Amino acid sequence: MNKLMMQVGGVVAAVTIFALLAGVGYLTQIGLTQTFGPSAPASNAPPRKQPNRNRAYSNWVDSNQPEEEREPIPEGESVWQDYPEEDLDYEPRLPNRPGNFEVLAAVARFLEGQYAIEPDYPDLAFPFWDESKKYETKGDWDEYWEEREANDRERGEHRTNKLRQYNLELVTLSFVNVAAGSTELPNFTSYGMSQTHFERFVEMRAAHKERCVLVLVTADLESLQSEKVEPITAKDPLKLFFVKKPDGWKLTYYED
Repeated sequence: MNKLMMQVGGVVAAVTIFALLAGVGYLTQIGLTQTFGPSAPASNAPPRKQPNRNRAYSNWVDSNQPEEEREPIPEGESVWQDYPEEDLDYEPRLPNRPGNFEVLAAVARFLEGQYAIEPDYPDLAFPFWDESKKYETKGDWDEYWEEREANDRERGEHRTNKLRQYNLELVTLSFVNVAAGSTELPNFTSYGMSQTHFERFVEMRAAHKERCVLVLVTADLESLQSEKVEPITAKDPLKLFFVKKPDGWKLTYYED
């Protein structure tokens, strides 16, 4: 029995010694600084430099790329320049360049004019539709207002702009792009337009074929005489049709 135990103990000791020797050999092979986790860069490669992104996206350059030698920009010359035209070559979008954001300025001028003591209608293109009434020329438009003012003057009646009884609080502005030459306005009823409004739009497009933007305005008219609020809702928004003329965006059709 003692002899058997001595044989078993000898086998265990031999296995233990073999395992220790194998472990020492592995550590010798990999070194004592081996770590586990994401791979480290090769020992002969320089540490990878992270790009500095603490600047505007338009000015960001990968710092790993060698900078091209350039002459300093002379004083008095702008450090800004536009992209070369040949770089902007996606043809389908070029006719709409630079987008419809410019219409915002025309909308602001229109609303400012509407709120003036004497209402003003800037940026009109003729023929012009003021709801159902059509004015073929600017002369027709001016004559209409001159006649109305002459009648008021003769009667001794001052005219007031009813909108000035309210604060005009805009709620939403929505934009519907209409391509040049197009009379398509899908789902026009969702814009608060009737069939009559749509037919008027088609008539307007026959006269003004340029790119068009329909602006839908919702707002709250807050009375300055009481707690009353009169909303202009999405079911029947203010509808403004602008077209892109050579001298800017012009209003061609207005529907309250």
